[in-house]
Amino acid sequence: MTTQKVNKKIGFLSLLLAGASFGSFGIWIRLLVKELGLYEQIVLRNVVVLVLSLIVITLGKKSFSGLKKVPKVSLLLYALTIPLAVVFFNLSVMTTKIAVTTFAFYIGTIIFGIVAGKMMFKEELTMDKKVSLVMVVLGLITFLYPFDLKLISVGILWGLVAGVVDGISNVLRKDLAGKVDKFVLVLLTGIGGIVISGLLIFAYQENPLFIFTMSSTSWLIGIVFGALLILVNFMVLVGFQNYDLNLGSVVLATELFFAPFFAYIFLREIPSAKELIGGSLVLVGVIFPNFQYLLQKKRS
Repeated sequence: MTTQKVNKKIGFLSLLLAGASFGSFGIWIRLLVKELGLYEQIVLRNVVVLVLSLIVITLGKKSFSGLKKVPKVSLLLYALTIPLAVVFFNLSVMTTKIAVTTFAFYIGTIIFGIVAGKMMFKEELTMDKKVSLVMVVLGLITFLYPFDLKLISVGILWGLVAGVVDGISNVLRKDLAGKVDKFVLVLLTGIGGIVISGLLIFAYQENPLFIFTMSSTSWLIGIVFGALLILVNFMVLVGFQNYDLNLGSVVLATELFFAPFFAYIFLREIPSAKELIGGSLVLVGVIFPNFQYLLQKKRS
């Protein structure tokens, strides 16, 4: 196998694992919501990201020298777009159904990924990719079914904005991953998350001193959640460094396939038929473009 094919496999598997990990986030959020507000949770996990990233960077003697080689504007946008996408997603959830938010978010991310992939990275939209996109969109529509025109509101616009902002962060991930140490980039997301969510704690009148009143259980959950967030951010960076932007945005949508299973395993929530069908369509759409590659590997 050529180095390019090996790298593409690494990129695909990294994004697939990241998508699966994203599917578990609802569990951690549900556990923390018993004690913490929405933005308090986000600050907590980003504090953990900040501390653990600094430990890894220090012990691993990671270099910050890569920061000098890239435009400061790119670094600032990277640090801010990831937490801002979370904020816009939450704003959407507050004003419409989660299914509508999820649909709008991934439509925004995928469309932006297609356009940016073509314009910035000269990625071709092959027939395999087109079939993949159709399957994933059908899966998203299944999640939304039955469609209610009354759900068209400002909520779906916030969802689209969240998706586009997430798409911008993916472009920056692909651009920066090979230039700056990945744990340094993860550290930047922690800083950006603390700043953005910290401001929103005051805006939504949540408790800014919540860290001093938390139970040991919430601390433990927050540490596990933050550690998982570091792993996910690292995998997404590896993924987009080695995989197409347009198709990589689709691979992350496998979150929709894994989320119902995590909910069943940990919360005993039985997935609905449309969740199973929609998630399966997304998974098939994600794996389809890699069939030919996997067959070639077996023959080699």
